[in-house]
Amino acid sequence: MIFLEELKQQLPQNYSFLEMVLDIYNLDLVNRYYLFLKENNETYGLFSKADSLRIASRHVYESMVYIYYLYSNLRVSRETSFLDVGTGPGLPGFLLYCLKETPKITLLDSSQRRLKILENFIRDMGYKDIKIVYKRVEEWYQRYDICLTRALIPFPFSAVLMSHVFEKYIAIFSANLPTEPFVDDYLKKYNLQIVKVYSVSELEFLGERQLILLSHINKQKKMKPINWKTLRREMDEYYNSNSQSKGWSRKNNFDN
Repeated sequence: MIFLEELKQQLPQNYSFLEMVLDIYNLDLVNRYYLFLKENNETYGLFSKADSLRIASRHVYESMVYIYYLYSNLRVSRETSFLDVGTGPGLPGFLLYCLKETPKITLLDSSQRRLKILENFIRDMGYKDIKIVYKRVEEWYQRYDICLTRALIPFPFSAVLMSHVFEKYIAIFSANLPTEPFVDDYLKKYNLQIVKVYSVSELEFLGERQLILLSHINKQKKMKPINWKTLRREMDEYYNSNSQSKGWSRKNNFDN
């Protein structure tokens, strides 16, 4: 299996945690998906040049670990509905389909550049029960049990962007968690609170990684989508006033 062979070349030598992660997945599906990413990367530029040599560890395995953490700490079943926001070529959302027990999955992205390639792959392979949506999340109104994102915009703005489309949890996979007092107050403004932050130590070979879980403060209050211009203005105001603030950057959360 090419995925496992190449992954083990990129991982630290302790494979005990790896075996626990792999146990919840259909590895044939994971391997097919990995080969799809590799084969299409050069043509469509799915990943940066630096990351092209470590797709197995930096993208596929990293996403598999985050999903493993979700399943280890939350009540999740086949009936749980997931929305992957800003999915790109299906990370991390398609890996939910690679689980031995597959939940309900919707992959959302406003750009067809990468997601269309995955949609063609899904169709050609005859995979069922994966919904594809080409929209911005603030233009989408269906609600899901869990909304997740791996590389959208920096936290906490990413959480606010998804505040209207989830019922139980937002799960944000982050490489850069700000700790300023501003964060809690800002989230509260949009009826959001941090439930738990997991430090994903098993991914330290890639750098600092966290899984941030959030919920609504008032679960009865229905949130409206935030206007992108409003959110962008709030981001600009923060960055302009805290340009030297540690842990904050305009860069993607996964640049390191």
